[in-house]
Amino acid sequence: EKNNTRCFKIIFKNGLIVCDLENNKYVIYKNNKILKKRKVKQKRNELFLKEMKSYVESVKKRKESKIPFFCGSKSVIIAEKILESSKKLKELKINV
Repeated sequence: EKNNTRCFKIIFKNGLIVCDLENNKYVIYKNNKILKKRKVKQKRNELFLKEMKSYVESVKKRKESKIPFFCGSKSVIIAEKILESSKKLKELKINV
């Protein structure tokens, strides 16, 4: 039986981000030292709802979104690679 987790790692040349979605926290490492350790106070769905509301307001007011398309598209690429990595159970390189 496959053991599901809601955690992922993003590995960089000199650093690492470890996200634990079950406990709403993340840790950023740089050169094997903890750079930042935070617990996210908002629930996951609240973040999605805030982003959606912000986007809808931008469209209504015909203003640029707070999150530019280019940044959003990078997030989608990273999320797709995380999903692919978890399915294949191996590390994948991301070029963004």
